[in-house]
Amino acid sequence: MRVLWFKIYTLIEKFSYRYVSDHKAPTIELWSYELAVGDALPDVPLYISSEIAVPVRLERTYVSACNGLRIPI
Repeated sequence: MRVLWFKIYTLIEKFSYRYVSDHKAPTIELWSYELAVGDALPDVPLYISSEIAVPVRLERTYVSACNGLRIPI
């Protein structure tokens, strides 16, 4: 019997965006962050208006949630 091993690569991404309107040509600005299994999660902006962003610390939030739920990481 012959066993074949295949590596499957899947692109995992996180997106941030903001809506910008100058009353002539409204647009959406988009930023993507490529993620890989085992890598730390990035800090990303969360836009609460077209000019104000709050940093979202995804890795810190993930670790805190796992610790609070007693999920080993």
